[in-house]
Amino acid sequence: MNEISLGDRKAFSEAYDAHRAGDLERAKQLYEGLLARYPDLSPLLNAIGTVYLDCNRIDEAEKYFKKATLQAPPYIPALYNLARIKQIKAETSHALALYERITQLQPEFGPAWNNLALILRGQGRMEQACRAMEKAAGLMLDHAEVFNNLGVMLEAVGRLQEAETSFLKAIELHQDYFSAHFNLACLYHRLERFNDAERELEWILARRPNDPGALFLLQSLGRLPSPRRAPTEYVSKTFDDCAVTFEEKLAKLEYKTPQMLFSKVRPYLGHDMTIMDLGCGTGLGAEFYRPFARSIHGMDCSERMLSIAEKKGIYHRLIRQDILSRWKTDKSYDLIYSSDCLVYFGDLRPVFSIVAQHLRPGGIFAFTVEGMEEQEESRGYVLRRSGRFAHSTHYVETCLRNKGFDLVVSSGCVLRKEAGKPVTGLLVVARLVE
Repeated sequence: MNEISLGDRKAFSEAYDAHRAGDLERAKQLYEGLLARYPDLSPLLNAIGTVYLDCNRIDEAEKYFKKATLQAPPYIPALYNLARIKQIKAETSHALALYERITQLQPEFGPAWNNLALILRGQGRMEQACRAMEKAAGLMLDHAEVFNNLGVMLEAVGRLQEAETSFLKAIELHQDYFSAHFNLACLYHRLERFNDAERELEWILARRPNDPGALFLLQSLGRLPSPRRAPTEYVSKTFDDCAVTFEEKLAKLEYKTPQMLFSKVRPYLGHDMTIMDLGCGTGLGAEFYRPFARSIHGMDCSERMLSIAEKKGIYHRLIRQDILSRWKTDKSYDLIYSSDCLVYFGDLRPVFSIVAQHLRPGGIFAFTVEGMEEQEESRGYVLRRSGRFAHSTHYVETCLRNKGFDLVVSSGCVLRKEAGKPVTGLLVVARLVE
């Protein structure tokens, strides 16, 4: 800025103050007046770009940021803002390359490391994401959000004690950081430190009495009456957070539920079927059904899970919504199947009702549920500490009959392992009465 006159430096400061005060039009006028005299001044180009960005005029902002980076070496703040634009426009590979360039040119630029880590996490490159976020945390010691982000990533790669330390650091920096408190509660829940989890959940509910995720986790601990289902907000956040590592984690749990369910459905499959995969997630198992499908649709409430499923090219259509909301399709299906989705519903009657509405007469409904212990069989369903519901065989079969289904198959199985122990369940195939 030394190359501009003292009077113009005052005008620049006035424009900056107007921008900070929210007077975007005044700031833009002052910056544009200066730009007529200093058309290639990188700090000025960057400043006016930020005004356009705050006006949500993305393309104009990008033009100014690009021009501000043409000098050698490039103006780092403009390079950073250009990377942010690429993120906003979902041009992820361009944003990644720009952040990597910034970290090479100016390794102490903490926000670039933070954003680089978030992109790497979104690509499933968790170890690299952790290293980048650790670098950001080392440079941004007073930023609670960075430590919360780091905690999420450390937990994802199994560094659980370090994740706890990071969440606690975020809370130390910002005591009312709800996301960090909830993430810490979820970590304690995972570690079966239920008293610690309860403490964090009660802290949240004392300030946000209707927080759906905190309420549900406290219900799963038996501290509140059991609900009829898990809240959509809780389920979507849970699976958004684990989407990129979801299939890798399931492989370690010896998860073969989609294959087992398909083996029970296979005798009832024909050709050119219309098929719906309820709670499709990342599309595990859909390839088994594709050869029988004229069209195959998937439905899930997690945007990130659907994004991964879309890349597989299996589905003809993917629908983001809650199962119990009015479906965004009026198609009647020959087959509706669901692997490990109904564990988030206690009361199965509303689910069976809406499935019956979208099945053609004689259509097949196949699904899995977690099973109950023999001594629990007098109850229809129970919410486990895992946050999933288990159902009795009698309850499932009764609900099916009451909603117009004939039971075809009901078979016990081991769905997966959890903490090294088998999780038992049911593989069910039913037919809608014609």
